[in-house]
Amino acid sequence: MSIVDDYIQRQILTQRYINTLSKKYLAQLVAMNEMVARMITKAGSTVRLDAIRRDIEFAIGQSLAKFNTDMIEDLLELGAQELAFVSSTIAVNSSVLLEAIAFEKIKEAIMESPLNLDLGTSRLTLGQALEEFEVGQAKAIRQVIFDGTVTGQNLKEMASNVRDLSETRSKGQVDALTRTLSNHTTSQTRKEFAVEYNSIFDGEEWIAVLDSRTTLLCSGRDGTVYDVGMGPYPPAHWNCRSLRVPVIKSNFDDQGKQANRENFDSWLRDQPKSFQAEFFGDKTKGKQKMDLFAKGELKLENFRDESGREYSIDELKLLYSDEARKANLQNGQ
Repeated sequence: MSIVDDYIQRQILTQRYINTLSKKYLAQLVAMNEMVARMITKAGSTVRLDAIRRDIEFAIGQSLAKFNTDMIEDLLELGAQELAFVSSTIAVNSSVLLEAIAFEKIKEAIMESPLNLDLGTSRLTLGQALEEFEVGQAKAIRQVIFDGTVTGQNLKEMASNVRDLSETRSKGQVDALTRTLSNHTTSQTRKEFAVEYNSIFDGEEWIAVLDSRTTLLCSGRDGTVYDVGMGPYPPAHWNCRSLRVPVIKSNFDDQGKQANRENFDSWLRDQPKSFQAEFFGDKTKGKQKMDLFAKGELKLENFRDESGREYSIDELKLLYSDEARKANLQNGQ
């Protein structure tokens, strides 16, 4: 197998592990919501509920503190495992005798480097992203209690609404948080390793998952080789599954194996129209963008700017008028 194949297989296994972590964290939030719901019910009256508000806040704070501690511990363990994987994989595929990298350096990058979320999101560190999530969870519970008090709900109704947060809010958010922070952790680990051994690499290739859930941002970057330590790193957005794989210089390549892999653009062109429609279907003006791609032969990398912002269909018509004419897209359409 090539180094790209090794990394992709590792990414698939990591995604399965992330599913396990996500279920673990969701169970913690469900338990927290259940605890608060019971406290509300046991209060007996809204007057008593107001009196125990500080107890509820304390219980929420304790639960979220454990959530925070558990996730950071799990992510750092994931980072340590990723470092071991990268070290062994590069050692097998190159002729270089590698010295061990201290995990403390990797840990600092994981915790202090901002997430590369390009789509209009402020640059948060892992800890700040966790803090924002926890503040949001606590705020949602407070809002349910406030709304219930103002509208005159009985305590059972209020408790039921707190429990419902586990399905209506927590489930999707904890899954996105876990996937994004896990990809940040493995991405920063690989980045620090590549930077440390920069002299043996020609660059790092962006690898996107080949399926209909992949964004235009990641699919457009697929196959692009960036200088080591430069350019964007995954995660590019919430729930991002992309990765960057180091390209070993030929004089250090001990295996001489090159990945036989299409990039996303050429791969998508070989897919049935029904699949292409599914890929573009959730994009704004999806049908017209599909025509620009299929009939106008516009490359996926041209559907967004360098910051990752996706162009509107009107902007694409102006920027790529020849392709728009080939796709039979007129200015009024």
